[in-house]
Amino acid sequence: MSQPGSGSTRRNSLFAGSVFLAESAAMEHHGDPEGAQVGSLSARNDIAVAQLNAGRAQDAVDGLESLLVDCRAALGDSHEETLMVEGNLAAACVIVGREEDGTQLMAANLAAREQVFGEEHSETLVARDALATAYRLTGQLSEALGMYSRVASQRSRVLGPAHPQTLNSRLGLGLARADTGDLLVAVNVVASALRDAEMAHGERDTHTVSLRSCLGSMQSAAGLTEQALVELGRAVTDSETVLGADHPETVAVRKELQLVLAEAAADGPSVSVPQQWTPPPGIPAEIEIGGPAQAV
Repeated sequence: MSQPGSGSTRRNSLFAGSVFLAESAAMEHHGDPEGAQVGSLSARNDIAVAQLNAGRAQDAVDGLESLLVDCRAALGDSHEETLMVEGNLAAACVIVGREEDGTQLMAANLAAREQVFGEEHSETLVARDALATAYRLTGQLSEALGMYSRVASQRSRVLGPAHPQTLNSRLGLGLARADTGDLLVAVNVVASALRDAEMAHGERDTHTVSLRSCLGSMQSAAGLTEQALVELGRAVTDSETVLGADHPETVAVRKELQLVLAEAAADGPSVSVPQQWTPPPGIPAEIEIGGPAQAV
């Protein structure tokens, strides 16, 4: 078993969580010239969002940079469409490796939204969560922890503790804790969010499955192997049901489960497989733990 804290790098695909949620909006213009112009700009933003979601981040950056110039010229710096495009460009810059440019633009975007919309408007909270994520991904963990704590608290108050956006911020806070090596606190943060997600959305909901996957990965990194096997096993089964066996998230959590099983086998008899753990399809029903195969 890897030592607590050493698993976050190799488990980056699970610890990443929701990195950035690119914004798009369908603008209704009803025939007026200004509205038609906004609609045209919005359509270009939607194209860039689709490129980001398809993994074509550099194409998105190229399109968003020219779009931001046009938005500022046509609508002004403080228009909601301009701020949306600016936020998407900042996130895309971080994704392609222009971390300093992206983080600086994101901070400026947050400040502008605070002035235009207010401290706890949903558009401001989107930008604050994105900046917290940028800080985490660029290793600015103290800043990330402070920002995540703030936005998670605000979203809990404004939207409710089990709202999908709130759950995303609570997961981010747990991920930031894990990145600092404070894995037991991270486990508690994510476990609390998972309980709220289960109560509000049910066990087989995409938010619940994502939280369970990350919780299992954190438990394994913290040395809580038996608990990790339970959560990862359930996550694989639920992900296959909700997303499908070949979905990238299902594939990632299945690989994580296989890795935890291999580590448990290497650790020897100090690790016991919990009786309530049922192997998902495709996972061997017997594993070697320090000697003869043990039926699960």
